[in-house]
Amino acid sequence: MPEQYENFCAALTEWADIAGIPAAENAWTTRPDADHYLVYALEFEPGADSGDNAKQGRAWEGSVDLFSRKKHGDGYQLDIEQLLDEYFECSWRLNHYGWEPETGLFHWEWVFDTEE
Repeated sequence: MPEQYENFCAALTEWADIAGIPAAENAWTTRPDADHYLVYALEFEPGADSGDNAKQGRAWEGSVDLFSRKKHGDGYQLDIEQLLDEYFECSWRLNHYGWEPETGLFHWEWVFDTEE
């Protein structure tokens, strides 16, 4: 597991606890009346460097998803972006934002890259 990701997860869960937002890694089960919640995961290895017949380094891709009943997410998305800036030397992007009619929630998804 990349150290940057582990440090980010610790900071994100600490922030979520302070903000009172339920957060979970890799999966989610929530009450239907939750106003906000987070899901985050390290999802796959999109690239690796090889040399001398061995893997020399790897890149990982992951995501953070914020779900909210409020269109502007109470500004939580700005806090998440600040944490992404602070903990990842590699890139991240806002991959998705939209309202999901089946759940009635607004959904932000950030995708990040990190190296091991």
